[in-house]
Formats: sequence, structure tokens, C-alpha cells
Amino acid sequence: MTDITRNEFLHLVTAGLGMLAGGYLLTACSKLSIPEPTGKPTTQPSETDAPLKRKVKRVMNIATLHPDMIAEYERLHNQIPPQIVKNLSEGGYTELRIYRQGTTLLMYMEWDEAAVVPDRVFDAAAEEEWQQVTGACFEKRWEEVPEIFSLKANTPPG
Repeated sequence: MTDITRNEFLHLVTAGLGMLAGGYLLTACSKLSIPEPTGKPTTQPSETDAPLKRKVKRVMNIATLHPDMIAEYERLHNQIPPQIVKNLSEGGYTELRIYRQGTTLLMYMEWDEAAVVPDRVFDAAAEEEWQQVTGACFEKRWEEVPEIFSLKANTPPG
């Protein structure tokens, strides 16, 4: 498999419907608040991917919360609606973690094309509601953090 472009990746993830990516709605490239990736690609095959030649997209994002919304943001994430988790899982996200230090959030995501459920039913109403309630918490929305080092990419085979 060859590397895919950002727009191809987003098209696969969204399938024209939209997908949560931690605080913003991916409904179409024109509405996306993720900047174009820069630097070397962060897509690297995992150990189990070699026979299939598939790649897992790994991304780190950063955002800032309003100081008075920290507790609300954490409360919301302690009660994520099952429809949101289903949208993510069936959309190919195999891992999504959010970390907080003060008002700074870091989100690590892994997306695997092979994990996308064909003909899935995306709950757009749940997604829109989730975006509204979490969106008010942000002082600065999510943006991609460029990768500058990978141990795996720098370790000789064997």
C-alpha cells in the first residue's frame, strides 16, 4: 500500500459524514481545523502490519482549555456517550488518549484503515451535540504537533 494524502485520509475517515477527532468535527476538509502536516510523515507500519503492508496513522494534537472549564471538560470525558465511542471505533480509531497538564491538552490518536467498519452507521446528531458541549471548553482548538523523533524509526532491524 502506498502512503495516502491528508485529504484521502480524511475522506476515508469521514466517509462524507464526519468523525470526532478530539474537539472538532471532521465533516469536510473545508471545515477541518487540523493544519496541513509538516516535516517527516508520522505514519509508520506497526509490527503486526508487515504481512498486510497496511499503515497506522499516528497523530499527536495539542489544545488549550479555558481555565474555568477544566473540571467541565474532564466531567464530560468521564461520561462520553456510547455513540461517540462507537463513531470513533467504527471509523478506524484504534487508540485515542487525552492528557492534561494545567490548561494544556495533548491528544494521541491511532487510525487504522483496516479497522474501519464497512457500511457503518454514523450518529451525526450525537456527534454534533458532543461538539457543542465540548467546544465551549476550548480557549485554543486542537492543532497537530509535528513528530521530531521515533525510536522505532531509528532502531536498526534485528
